[in-house]
Amino acid sequence: MEGDEIFIAVVSAVVVAVGSSNTSIAQMPALSLRDNRWIGLTRVSVTLAMTWILVVLLNFADPSVTGIYVWFYLLMGYAAVKGVGTLGARLFGVRFRPRCLRTA
Repeated sequence: MEGDEIFIAVVSAVVVAVGSSNTSIAQMPALSLRDNRWIGLTRVSVTLAMTWILVVLLNFADPSVTGIYVWFYLLMGYAAVKGVGTLGARLFGVRFRPRCLRTA
């Protein structure tokens, strides 16, 4: 891998870290997790997206995409799924953290 590819890999890793921290359930209150099937649905959708990216890389990509480049493209694909998915959801009004209700 050359310098530009390493830079893209680092940027992709940062996008993955930020996107994963935004959608993490580690700090969510227990009440927001009770009977919430949507958390599992988002995980299934990310898993299906990554599976499709892997299938395309292994079966339909250029024959030169082997070894470290498969992992490189998987990292970029995961960054696209987490980054664009998180940003797109926010643009349509989806909140990943519950807001506190204020009493007047």
